[in-house]
Amino acid sequence: MLNVLLLDPNVTRRAYLKCVLFQEALSFVECESYSHFETTLSAHSFDLIILDEEWVQFHPNTLPFIQSQGITAPLFFTLSEHHLADFQGSVLLYAKDYVLKPLNASDCIFRVRKCLNTSQPKVACWVQSSDETSLNALEKAGFSVHKVSPKAPLEALLTNLPSAILIAQHFLEDSKIMKAFKEGAFSAIPVVVITSNPVFSDWSPNDYVLSPAHPQDVVLRLKKVLGNATIQSASAKAEAHCDVSVNAKEALQQEKEKFLQQIKVALHHEIRNPLTSILIGSQALHNQFPEGSPQKEVVHGIEKCSKRIKAVMDSLGNMKQFVVDDYVHGVQMINLSKSSS
Repeated sequence: MLNVLLLDPNVTRRAYLKCVLFQEALSFVECESYSHFETTLSAHSFDLIILDEEWVQFHPNTLPFIQSQGITAPLFFTLSEHHLADFQGSVLLYAKDYVLKPLNASDCIFRVRKCLNTSQPKVACWVQSSDETSLNALEKAGFSVHKVSPKAPLEALLTNLPSAILIAQHFLEDSKIMKAFKEGAFSAIPVVVITSNPVFSDWSPNDYVLSPAHPQDVVLRLKKVLGNATIQSASAKAEAHCDVSVNAKEALQQEKEKFLQQIKVALHHEIRNPLTSILIGSQALHNQFPEGSPQKEVVHGIEKCSKRIKAVMDSLGNMKQFVVDDYVHGVQMINLSKSSS
């Protein structure tokens, strides 16, 4: 039975965490006050400490006290996404891992298990027989290698909660498998791909190794992604809920620009061309009706609305980025003037 110290002023959230983690053989100790926390931490040893952002805000001496006691138990935080930037300089530097609120049960279980797994880094390897030497090199380097059978289902990669995934691009040629990676099914786990063609259209792994794989290259690149995976930066978390490399961010920006260009072309073809015909037609009708007539007012309205649509089209054509504003009921809309400036 593993001992967990739960520091959260919210009773409902504490109950939720205990319920979710009930099957994980954890024994919880809850603290109602800061003095109770100091007494408890001094008198007992814990395998994990779960801290909520509100507790740290109410009791700012919590982290310094934990440090002063030489506590080695991993710290696990529950945070609100909009507070990530505020906590980057303090809380996240101490974090072994964290989960965003509102709490998701499967995410809580996965990340707490990951925190408590302090042994060898485990690597789920879905590779071909030609890469066996790389697996041997990983084992010699201190990795725990879990080899997945070529015929195993995709879920087998998550068996034993791996710290990273090593996969041959051969398996990514399966559309279902690639779709799972693109949709973020493994976003919490760094992925290294063995590939002969390092071109990934709309999904980028954390790193890759050229095929045929050099064993030491595999070891070094897995060490690299695992070294960057413990503490996620606030900007990366807010953008992608996972660690994103500089190259991946650049690729994401290129994809956004490509998508924006495709929108412009489609709108030009589908709207601007027929809109030009409507404007020409309304101008031709304008002089056929006497001033003040209902027909002329209708034509004037068509002309006015058409010019408004044309102005919107011009703004869309000048868009350089996506800037959104709150609209109503939690819905957001693109701010055309800010997006084109």
